[in-house]
Amino acid sequence: MKGFGRLWVLAVLAAVFSNAQSKTEAGEEKIASKPLYRDPVYDGAADPVLVWHPDEKKWLMFYTNRRANAADAEGVSWVHGTPIGIAESADGGATWTYRGKANIRYKKGDDTYWAPEIVEHEGTWHMYLTYVPGIFRDWNHPRQILHLTSRNLIDWEYQSTLSLSSDRVIDACVYRLPDGTWRMWYNNERDGKSIYYADSRDLYQWEDKGRVPGQWRGEGPKVFWWRGFYWMLVDVWDGLGVYRSSDALNWERQKDNLLREPGTGADDQVKGGHPDVVVSGDRAFVFYFTHPGRRGEDARKDGFEQRRSSIQVAELFEKDGWLFCDRNRPVRIDLKGTSVGRRDMQAVYEQVRTPYKYGVVIEPHAGKMVDGPTVFRHQGRWYMIYFQMEDKPAGYTTHLAVSDDLVHWSPQGVILPHGQEGAWDWAQAAGGIALYDYRWGGNYGLHTHDGKYWLSYLGGEKEGYETPPLSIGLAWTDDPTAAKPWQRLAGPVLRPSDPDARLFERRTLFKSHIIYDPQQTVGAPYVMFYNAAAREGGERIGMAVSHDMVQWKRFGPGPVVENRSPAGKAGISGDPQIAKIGDLWVMFYFGAFWRPGAFDTFACSYDLVHWTKWDGPDLIVSSEPWDETYAHKPWVVYWNGIVYHFYCAVGQKGRAIALAASKDLKETAEP
Repeated sequence: MKGFGRLWVLAVLAAVFSNAQSKTEAGEEKIASKPLYRDPVYDGAADPVLVWHPDEKKWLMFYTNRRANAADAEGVSWVHGTPIGIAESADGGATWTYRGKANIRYKKGDDTYWAPEIVEHEGTWHMYLTYVPGIFRDWNHPRQILHLTSRNLIDWEYQSTLSLSSDRVIDACVYRLPDGTWRMWYNNERDGKSIYYADSRDLYQWEDKGRVPGQWRGEGPKVFWWRGFYWMLVDVWDGLGVYRSSDALNWERQKDNLLREPGTGADDQVKGGHPDVVVSGDRAFVFYFTHPGRRGEDARKDGFEQRRSSIQVAELFEKDGWLFCDRNRPVRIDLKGTSVGRRDMQAVYEQVRTPYKYGVVIEPHAGKMVDGPTVFRHQGRWYMIYFQMEDKPAGYTTHLAVSDDLVHWSPQGVILPHGQEGAWDWAQAAGGIALYDYRWGGNYGLHTHDGKYWLSYLGGEKEGYETPPLSIGLAWTDDPTAAKPWQRLAGPVLRPSDPDARLFERRTLFKSHIIYDPQQTVGAPYVMFYNAAAREGGERIGMAVSHDMVQWKRFGPGPVVENRSPAGKAGISGDPQIAKIGDLWVMFYFGAFWRPGAFDTFACSYDLVHWTKWDGPDLIVSSEPWDETYAHKPWVVYWNGIVYHFYCAVGQKGRAIALAASKDLKETAEP
């Protein structure tokens, strides 16, 4: 059975890698169809929302399926009695085929379902669906927003009918805020079709907050974060109104509407309405619907051509802080997945697990502590950069060790001492290698920037164990194998006091890891992951990006990895290391205090932004005398068929650096 399991894991990983190869060979991006999609049942696809199906590795499009071809439907009854249609795309959103309809398990007879909104949280999908209790010839009837959940994206179980501002509410949009809570925007038709909002801590219980500040009307609000702002697109019946915000509460309107001017493409020669937006990496795409027949002298007729609708897509662009799009421009698209399926997560776990603990490989000197291993290969030898707690001043310095076999290590000396007296990093200088080859089973060598080798480090001027505030700095050398001081940049590149610091990082910053991404998945070649602490506690992992390794810009409105206890208290998620297995990015990191103890675990991503956290067995936990207190802070290497997992072990040998592996190294290691 062990042999079969190993073959299964290799087969799954091979399929992942083969998929990545085939997409690369095909050029990855295809040109989206024009129109993007027409429904084959009623020909009335409208109000689209796109969702990634992680197990099938497809995008699903949910939409209101208006009964455009119902010839006997009087008045607006063709917009009632509508199911929620589903289309699917296996090529990143370029082409779509009909899949069926959502199984909405809330039925009272002649049911009308409109405008689904879907978000995923911790493996459960939540749908907020507009419901009208019947089929009517006019618009003057109650409308409610239902909450439903699903584990497979097809079958939807009723949870509740939301208590909102009136009996005429439609078009929910839900987005998670940086503090972990959720916000919903919707249309209150009783108040002149104004946009209202409500907040929730758990997606189940909602507190209505009233009208969004500002006097404006519209329907189909869509909120997303991109290029440093929250954006809201609203169907204002004259194209899409555009609003931006720095806090998702107070909004400023853009002068010009999107999709107001008709396009020239097939089915796109009218205004665009009710959008969804998908942000993929550093690009954003607006999906919208059109009524192709509502133009010219026939615009006000009420026949099939005026009723039918099509789904279209255009790429969004930002200039001078505002949005625009060219709907006539061919759209090259390859949407990345936003979560990873259970089977692939299990395969990664089986590949990276290291059940055999070897023991301590770097033991601290008397009265010292060592921590934070990072490992790379250079000119045929292995090197470890790690940090050590010193006495005077009390704080970290950064050290170098060398090995020929990844097991036996020889400390070489200090490469990043304390900063000069009075400097921002006088007491703390704890570094880790940057720009290593992150490919699983790669050469683990180093990339250079500007002809130099780089590390990033946490620094601070206050003595003690990680005494806040700590900031992130950079240093470089011309020889990463030499035990000599690296050259620092003049000051930190990120501080917790920066004006753009987000809520989760305003107390202190911790360990960082910088990768070089030539594909610029998130719009820049250099990507930093780091953990940070909020003023109210807890540690989370965030991102920053750079084009030159010197100027860094925070990416996203909040953390990319966060873990909380069952009671909702933020725990510690820290010390990220990035690897890549096939087309999956893997983040190794440690957790603590959202459940007992400290431990190493991982998360996976297709796009470096959306991370699926592993919820199975931990990679490393306390089990031996040398790590009986803590076993945490990973650095993982795959070399010659063996996985080496270095970690900080706190136990009977103090705070040391230990090793676990996928093979029992004690059987082959020399004393």
